[in-house]
Amino acid sequence: MPVDTDIADIESDLTEKGFAVEKLTQLLKFTSKVALPIFMVEIRRNDQGEKIYELKCICYLCVTIKTFRNKPGASHSVTIALFSSIPVEIAECPPPPDV
Repeated sequence: MPVDTDIADIESDLTEKGFAVEKLTQLLKFTSKVALPIFMVEIRRNDQGEKIYELKCICYLCVTIKTFRNKPGASHSVTIALFSSIPVEIAECPPPPDV
């Protein structure tokens, strides 16, 4: 979808097609907060909700519907992820003195 697409237009089009929209947001680039041409839609789980994957057009545009795929493994905060990518040299401490 184009970056300047109004969220209200997408929501009204989905509700006209029978989907119960719970949340609709436009994704932003993390570093610069620039709007991306990607929208995240949360709909209620019901019989109609499964038909979202068959949808080909929204607001007169051809679209591709993809499921959310969580990356495998433990989640990390950004600070930890950045810190763990820094190479670290470990210095060896001298043995304790004999008493």
